[in-house]
Amino acid sequence: MHHWIALILLLCGTANRTKVKAANDKALTKNGLEQVCDIAAEVRAKEQVHADGLTAAADKLSANQAVLAKVRILIAAASTAQEALQLQAISAALHRTAAEEAAKFTKATAMLAIEAIRRSNYLLRGLYEYLNIAGQATNANTNGCFADDENAGTLYTSDQLAAQVANCKATDLGHTTGWQDKSAHRPGGYKRKTDKNNLWSTNAKGCKIHGGGNNNGPVESATYGANKHVAMGLISLSSTDAQLTDLSSLAGPEGDSKKRHAEKSFNKLSQPALVINTIELPDKNALKNLANFDATLAAAVGASKPFSGQEKEQAMEKLYGSKDPDPTTMFWNKLKTMTLAEDSHGVTKGTKLAEISNLPLLTELETNYTINKAIQRNIPTAADACNCSSAQPTPEEKLCNEATGDEGKCETLKEKGCIFDRNTKKCELKKDVKAQLEKANQETEGNDDKNTNTTESNSFVIHKVPLLPAFLTSNEKYLEFFSIL
Repeated sequence: MHHWIALILLLCGTANRTKVKAANDKALTKNGLEQVCDIAAEVRAKEQVHADGLTAAADKLSANQAVLAKVRILIAAASTAQEALQLQAISAALHRTAAEEAAKFTKATAMLAIEAIRRSNYLLRGLYEYLNIAGQATNANTNGCFADDENAGTLYTSDQLAAQVANCKATDLGHTTGWQDKSAHRPGGYKRKTDKNNLWSTNAKGCKIHGGGNNNGPVESATYGANKHVAMGLISLSSTDAQLTDLSSLAGPEGDSKKRHAEKSFNKLSQPALVINTIELPDKNALKNLANFDATLAAAVGASKPFSGQEKEQAMEKLYGSKDPDPTTMFWNKLKTMTLAEDSHGVTKGTKLAEISNLPLLTELETNYTINKAIQRNIPTAADACNCSSAQPTPEEKLCNEATGDEGKCETLKEKGCIFDRNTKKCELKKDVKAQLEKANQETEGNDDKNTNTTESNSFVIHKVPLLPAFLTSNEKYLEFFSIL
């Protein structure tokens, strides 16, 4: 016997995702094989919803973590403390949303989907049980249970059906190439290949399952004294015709003893599939609506409680500024200006950070940037490294130093703040004079500094600097910076 029926159990990947309308208790001798296959397609389609739900949930959870990793990379690469604070507020709000989505994917919810898939296989095995019997001959291989017309004038085994009835699309089930087209799993997908307007002409053999009347059924006639139920009650055999249960009638109370297990399986299979939502990089307006952002905003601007109304708008302006362009948009544009410095984790050199979804690579980049930032914060200054008061002497100090060893010359520089140390024979600048000069220099330098506060300007600059090696990593992978003005 051909194993074409068994393929129904293995075609999860090729099932139609659209719900299939089940048959309405028509006799199996009337379009019967097509009805059974349509029921199998509906069951498989429902199973696929749950299988897709599990797969999509895993993909979306990974995508959410990738978004969070990118924001943390931007925090580590921030050029100012204000920019880092702005991003930290966004990160905290996104993290809350991502955590809520992750909480949906528990062992219990995953097991519900797995149980639905198991129930699908249970229903399909019941159909397979009957179809497997129907494909056998009862009379020394002369009578099968596939009829050539409604009256079952001639019956075929499944082997004979495949060999003699080229017009029956169901025979394609025995050939792998016949299942490359997913459209087979839909109503009508198992009908005859030609003459679809004249479905039941007597010369179009096959594509029907005989129900069991007139001693020509799959079992001996003596067994038909009363209704018999096979395939978990989905198919009822009698002394005349077989009846096929509409799958939709199974939904509801599991009270029919003949169909209880099928009903329970169908009810489990019909439960909603697991759905996970993805987080997105928000603009300033979308940011206001994120869960937990009100509390994050209050903390970022030093308030004791969340804001509302006009106060919230004022707090947003304090943190992110009021001028265009929107700083959040600039952050996400920044992801497009940071590129991978070398091939890594299957991602090629030059790929923009915005386009990277590989979570292990993003995690490695985040680690490198975070460690590099910590190293830069802890690099000692030149003065600390040499343990000296100043790396370079001031002009006043140089003038005094030139008179070292000559007390008379040092005396002439007294008005310049010089004093001669008879113990060391050095001419040095007085300590109080030196302190005054250093204070004056600091004030001058402070006035010359340019303020690049992103709250006021809504802009930032990423300086292109060489990254230090990231310790504790075997493969150092970095992103390259380009300036954004």
